[in-house]
Amino acid sequence: MERIEYWKFKYEPEDTSFGYEVDRYDSLSYINDELYDYLRDVCGTMPQLMSYNMNIEDMKIVTSNDKKLRTYSWERYERDDNHHYDAIMQLITEHGSYGHANQYVGDKKVSRFYEDIYTIKTKDGKTIYLLKSKSIHSNNLMQKAITSYVLTQEKKDPIVRVNAFQKDKTTLSFIDYYYDYLSNYSFEDTKEEFDIHLSKNNKKLYIPLVDGDMMTGDWLVYVFNGYKFVYSKKAK
Repeated sequence: MERIEYWKFKYEPEDTSFGYEVDRYDSLSYINDELYDYLRDVCGTMPQLMSYNMNIEDMKIVTSNDKKLRTYSWERYERDDNHHYDAIMQLITEHGSYGHANQYVGDKKVSRFYEDIYTIKTKDGKTIYLLKSKSIHSNNLMQKAITSYVLTQEKKDPIVRVNAFQKDKTTLSFIDYYYDYLSNYSFEDTKEEFDIHLSKNNKKLYIPLVDGDMMTGDWLVYVFNGYKFVYSKKAK
């Protein structure tokens, strides 16, 4: 992360240590790709890494309660007018440790920054992981999402999405919304006012209700029935 910080914030074209001008963004791209590949390799060979209490500046590390899933997220800083994130998942299954590149939908690489992991136990003994993430699409337009996963015993696909949310008759593995970030930020409290969260007993999932790109102050509430979170108009 120190190398990323250098090229983003400290490098100047007049830096005489190179003897010639170096392209800042080419260098950032190269270093970010190096970090991405390194983390994926390390997570796949060091299961003990999951138990380390790590605090790396400018990298968000979140770990599930059962220490079987961890995410490492950071900003690439390759653009001045937009934000782009990278993330690696570390998974622990009966086959060992995996470094999983979970930033793809099909062949398209997506930009997600993982903020939290909720660990849910179902009545039939399965563990569902709810991953809360954010993406910034412009200066103020933010996307927040929650995605549900389960770990498998398959070496090829050690983690897969599962439909853990239901609204009416539709089941989903992914819920998201877009909003104006500044309209939701409290400068007095230095945090966002409305955000995805679970109740303390993990029985209710709260999704902010958005009108256009503005928060309404209301919530979409999903209630856990032992197997999935089902939308309820009556729940508070």
